[in-house]
Amino acid sequence: MAMRNASTGPFSVRALLLAAGLLAGVPVLASAQNASVPESHTVRKGDTLWDLAKTYFGDPFTWPQIYKLNTAVVEDPHWIYPGEVLQLTGAGGPVIPAETPVVLGEPAPAGLQVVQEEAANPDAMAGAPSPGGGMREGGAIAGNPTALFGKSASQRQAEAMSASSPEKAYSPLRSGEFYSAGFLTEGQDLSYGKVLGDVAPPQITTLEAPTTAIQFTRVGIVPPKGAAYQVGDSLLLAARRPSGTSYGDIIAPTGVARVVEVGPKQVTAMVLQQFQRIQNGQVALPLERFTPGGTARAVPVSDGIMAKVVTAKAFSYLTEQQTILFLDKGRADGVAPGDVFELWRTPEERWDAASTVAEPMARLQVVRVGEHTSSALVVRVISADIDPGTAARQVAKLPN
Repeated sequence: MAMRNASTGPFSVRALLLAAGLLAGVPVLASAQNASVPESHTVRKGDTLWDLAKTYFGDPFTWPQIYKLNTAVVEDPHWIYPGEVLQLTGAGGPVIPAETPVVLGEPAPAGLQVVQEEAANPDAMAGAPSPGGGMREGGAIAGNPTALFGKSASQRQAEAMSASSPEKAYSPLRSGEFYSAGFLTEGQDLSYGKVLGDVAPPQITTLEAPTTAIQFTRVGIVPPKGAAYQVGDSLLLAARRPSGTSYGDIIAPTGVARVVEVGPKQVTAMVLQQFQRIQNGQVALPLERFTPGGTARAVPVSDGIMAKVVTAKAFSYLTEQQTILFLDKGRADGVAPGDVFELWRTPEERWDAASTVAEPMARLQVVRVGEHTSSALVVRVISADIDPGTAARQVAKLPN
């Protein structure tokens, strides 16, 4: 279902007058957060993150906090769909400190007082009679800037696209996450093609290894020795680097390409998707088939599989949401795409500080599974100091 752009929203008359310097000295009351905020909200037709933030926390500008808690469900904050369950616990709180009310010695002018009272209840303004007896067109004075200034071409285009967009069903597994996740080779001898670079030479010569292609440009690829690619073959382009573990190399995808021409020494492939920089010397592999996971949600399990973090796809001192961690359990151990794991801190004694205690550190969702390892997307971070060896416990699993 089409939703309004979450980065825009209604402006109040108070805000317009403040900008013009007309309300200097007029009391400004901050919106209070609802004390009875539920743990979650099931999206209904017409909901937006902007409206949910305003409803539950009294401030629509706190919508990014709801989005950050629900990146496992919401792929794009501009689009949420009926049936999705959004977590609300931990969101909210003021984004901009509330202004301190000012006590005036004299009442505000009559006209200004009317505007202030009406601005506090903009819903009542739409179609309401004005003090002069006329109708306020579309609630223009009560926080509706489009009625004052008209709609821009981009607004009209966005509304037209929203009206024609079909509702999107919830999906626990996404193809983009599957193809961009990467994996550990587990010591397998894979047949790698070699990326040669853009088939069109650069207009300006460079001494550095260039980015060879972007989306919808063409690259030359040498097939593996003793193998051949055919027109229409889909290939995964990736950077290959050592993992420093016994589980083989890290394959970090950079894009997806499709063969469009076969030559005597190389094939030409068009880049259809780009995840990271595509450079000369990277490898190419046949694209694996993605299997959708239906629309069911993961079900909690009490006797989940225990695993450990092997390493991360990209090195970082602190782990962030949407990054990939590799676990030491895979298909042979019963792990499947869509499984949810929690990372837990292992208690340890420290000579110069208090001993650490067992506590949750992060939540992961498995997006790709190998025979003995799996690639898991970080969907929530509590403590970002996650190191190899951190314990992982399976807490939910997609129904078969």
